[in-house]
Amino acid sequence: MIKMTEEEEIHKLKMEGMASMQDTPVKRKMEIIDTLATYGEKGIPAIEAILNSAMSPTTINYATDVLKRLKQE
Repeated sequence: MIKMTEEEEIHKLKMEGMASMQDTPVKRKMEIIDTLATYGEKGIPAIEAILNSAMSPTTINYATDVLKRLKQE
């Protein structure tokens, strides 16, 4: 199996996180945000993209909290 680069993995997660609610439930979006957070600074733009496309207040609040935490580190 071909290993994805960090950038490819971040992009894949970002695209899944930005998908509509029917395609990606809120719980999964939160898991994606958590995974992106493990990339530190590199994950911030992807989390911001998910935040900007989010419709669910739960996703919006969660992404905002994670971004605040990442930017303080």
